[in-house]
Amino acid sequence: MAEYTSTTPQFTHFGGIFSSQFAVGASSNSTTGLRLIQAYTVEFTEAAVSSGPSNANSTFTVTGATTNALYLFTPRLLLTAGYGIGSVRCSTANEVVINWTGNSASSLSGSTNRGTLLQFGV
Repeated sequence: MAEYTSTTPQFTHFGGIFSSQFAVGASSNSTTGLRLIQAYTVEFTEAAVSSGPSNANSTFTVTGATTNALYLFTPRLLLTAGYGIGSVRCSTANEVVINWTGNSASSLSGSTNRGTLLQFGV
């Protein structure tokens, strides 16, 4: 079972910037506490990919995104058939990049969708 360790007995609120840090997991396994858990709703377009195994990036603006954070992304609706999500990262402040993977006999041109982006700041 995961252990929860807090540097102070309480924090101001959950879902925004904390007034203090906390660590998730055993304290011997982590030296850096989370300082932020933020959710964003983003509109995106799947990047066009060529036929066969391939990938491409799409970039969009997310105010508050930082390069020293972990990102998880899930689309609201199903992706276009043949698409997959390879990785999500922040390349520069306020700019998030999704790497799309494609594995289709024909090239794919993406559709517009909405999704939830979770940012875990350290």
